[in-house]
Amino acid sequence: MTEHGKRVINNLSKGYQQRVGIAQAIIHSPDIVILDEPTVGLDPIQMIEIRKLIKELGQSHSVMISSHILPEIQNICNNVQIINQGKLVLNASIEQLNQHMQTQTLRISCTHSVDTQKIAALKGVTDIRKDDKSLILHCSVKEDETEENQAAIIHTAQQVIELANRQQWGLYEIFSEKQSLEDVFISLTATDPRLQQEQNSD
Repeated sequence: MTEHGKRVINNLSKGYQQRVGIAQAIIHSPDIVILDEPTVGLDPIQMIEIRKLIKELGQSHSVMISSHILPEIQNICNNVQIINQGKLVLNASIEQLNQHMQTQTLRISCTHSVDTQKIAALKGVTDIRKDDKSLILHCSVKEDETEENQAAIIHTAQQVIELANRQQWGLYEIFSEKQSLEDVFISLTATDPRLQQEQNSD
């Protein structure tokens, strides 16, 4: 930033203005740095640069980020907290969060019509719903049993593949869906009146 030291801050790009703000925040070497929406309004290249800067900053400071851009939180942070209506509803490391986001759904696509009753009869399938040209299968899982749940979903997928081959449904795609941080956020804040209002208006 030294090459821009004599320029007026308002004449700098948004990315450099963010850098100046971060520099102002750390000039006195605080133990904790709090950043509010640090990547808002940045283009993709600037976002990458600010992410890198924040990660470097995190090596020598404790950095707290407040943001509604949830993918950015996953890219930058080591730990995540979600607050809903003044209450802490999630406090987890990114590793724990990734385990929490392991899915309990399979998405399948076939070229021919599918007998959903035959799929529903498979062990481990608890619900089926249609989504455009695909079927989404919900599988039974146990809370906090990540490895066991993954094995169960794989077993269910194998059953679906075998059934589809026997029935000649023309199965061409099957994969396990993973929740996003946004999905987790919505599930934890489902009692928020704003969400209920949006759901009622759909």
